[in-house]
Amino acid sequence: MSLQPTTKQFEHLVQFYSSEEVLVSLLADYCIKGFNLNETCIVIATDEHVSKLESKLLILGFDPYDLINEERFVVIDAHVMLSHIMQDGMPNPKLFEEVLGNMFAGISAPGQKIRAFGEMVAILWQGGNERAAIMLEKLWNNLGKNRNFMLLCSYPASIMGRPEDKPYLLICDEHSQVIENGLQVNS
Repeated sequence: MSLQPTTKQFEHLVQFYSSEEVLVSLLADYCIKGFNLNETCIVIATDEHVSKLESKLLILGFDPYDLINEERFVVIDAHVMLSHIMQDGMPNPKLFEEVLGNMFAGISAPGQKIRAFGEMVAILWQGGNERAAIMLEKLWNNLGKNRNFMLLCSYPASIMGRPEDKPYLLICDEHSQVIENGLQVNS
């Protein structure tokens, strides 16, 4: 499965993964493709996943610390970001635009593509706040109407239920591509 950006302005992918290894491998591949295309890679993830990603990148010959210094790799703690955009248990559209919209607008040179990864939605879903996760997916889609970037969201398959269940389908409906364990399911 190729995770190359298409000619679309915004592409929104979702991955359902069965293990941490699958997540980290796909995320490393996703970032490396971005680095090779001279894209800015933004990773909004838990500390645990960032640590595993950085280790994997080092093994594959990409120094994350050099990339951070070159402003080609931006790492943001997902829990901290959620604290900046949530209000009364839901993502606040105004805060989302102020924080993430402004960050995306200012993070790369004009015309440069951004490749982002986020697991804030999975944190919300795992915490029992499915409504907030779906709202956050919608806010990402709205942001994508005016910004040139690719976004990969990620959920542990174990928390999503069966592919025919309504919550699973609601999440899939918010994305242009669905990936399960590294394999594209639909687009």
